[in-house]
Amino acid sequence: MKITHPVLNAALRGLRLVKPSRTTLPVLEHVHLSADGSAIALTTTDLDQRLTFQGELAEPSPRLTRLVPLAVLQRIAKELPKETIFSFEKDRQIACVTGGLTTLVPYEAPGVEEFPDIVDSAGAEIELPPEAVSALQEARFVASEDGHRPSICCVCVEPTTVVATDGRQLYNANSLALPLKSPCLLPPLKSLNVFDGTAPASLRLPVPKKTQSFTLRQDPWTWQAKVIEENYPNWRQVVPAKGEPCTEINLSTQDRVRLRQIIGLIPHDAQQSPVMALVIHYRQLLVVTGKGDQAQIHELHPLSVKGPDCHAWFNAHFLLRALDFGFDHLRLRDAKTVVIAHDESRQYLFMPFNVEDNQLPEALRPPVTTAPEQNQTTTETNQPNQPNPDPMSKTTTTTAPANAPEAPTPTTTTNGQSQPISAADRLLSQWLEARESARVALERFDNIRGSLKNVAREYRELEKEHEALKKSVRSLQKLEV
Repeated sequence: MKITHPVLNAALRGLRLVKPSRTTLPVLEHVHLSADGSAIALTTTDLDQRLTFQGELAEPSPRLTRLVPLAVLQRIAKELPKETIFSFEKDRQIACVTGGLTTLVPYEAPGVEEFPDIVDSAGAEIELPPEAVSALQEARFVASEDGHRPSICCVCVEPTTVVATDGRQLYNANSLALPLKSPCLLPPLKSLNVFDGTAPASLRLPVPKKTQSFTLRQDPWTWQAKVIEENYPNWRQVVPAKGEPCTEINLSTQDRVRLRQIIGLIPHDAQQSPVMALVIHYRQLLVVTGKGDQAQIHELHPLSVKGPDCHAWFNAHFLLRALDFGFDHLRLRDAKTVVIAHDESRQYLFMPFNVEDNQLPEALRPPVTTAPEQNQTTTETNQPNQPNPDPMSKTTTTTAPANAPEAPTPTTTTNGQSQPISAADRLLSQWLEARESARVALERFDNIRGSLKNVAREYRELEKEHEALKKSVRSLQKLEV
């Protein structure tokens, strides 16, 4: 049995993803090679899953099976050139032929009969469209890695949706039409890396009382794993109902590039996640990194912002994942409610951090309201009547109105005392006021320009009518009475 270097290298890119957790079984660290005719199958397993690569042999071979250590195959594929041909004719020895020179690589391996197997599922195959395969790949990034809760470590496949959550973030693709009778929990293993999200695949689910494993196939890969027999949490209760008041943001391509740059500059370490805030202030989108006196403000220019002013603090990695998924629509409600990235067929929700408003720069903080019994003048700013909040958010907050007529005042009122803000915040307030005035002026200029264009068009039409009238008069004058 002989295989070329490209075939071996392509197989190892996926087979190395199956890493056994049971060190007491050395056979799991080996690759099972099975040749028959012109085809070869390379398989790795960790007892819970099995991944197989189907390739072509360099030349036809009789039926043979071998066990070869995965580490040995990785080493020779890395060290030897691409024109090498690997021969497994003799047991426990690999002949590597490069440019007419042969190198023998010995290895130690147990008998082929010790390699475990997973019983193939016996159900009918279901064809998965490319969007379903892509959803499975994206969902695995959101599933939990907490081994104490096996159900949320899985990807839940339903007739119309693919869902994954870890309690802080939730992904669902909700525009599918799969011929399933009931939900199925698939383990979100890294083996999904080898599948192409732009091509269809086939899924074979287990038959009750016969098998407990599913089979996912997409040439040249076959992935088999055990189905988790548990109930998935009621994820729909954490998705806000449609029609709830919120602020909708449509990001431009330049904004998505800029957000990636900003997230890359946020300092963090392995113990602390990078924290950022999205702030809607006077219908403008601002990104705040850092808190309090260390806060930095970055301005973005989204395609549109519709809704009241609001803000939310969250893990910047969540927003980066939303950008990786290709989302350009964001939905904010308040500092306590989930942030939603969405498009026509998918949603990605993530929980905000509970950060006090005083961590924002002074000029961006919501107005402070006081109790009615205090003898001071305040302005109450309340959201419109809101329905009950979603289960992931047990409290609601008030935010600034969407169309605020005035810029932020230079002082704040706390416990009946007026406290001056810093010079930097005063300058920011003046800049925001000037920018709003410039925006209004530009809108008026656009209106005037549109009116002038209409006048010019009407003038041209009148000129054409006048010329036609003159031509008609000249024609009449030439007529003989």
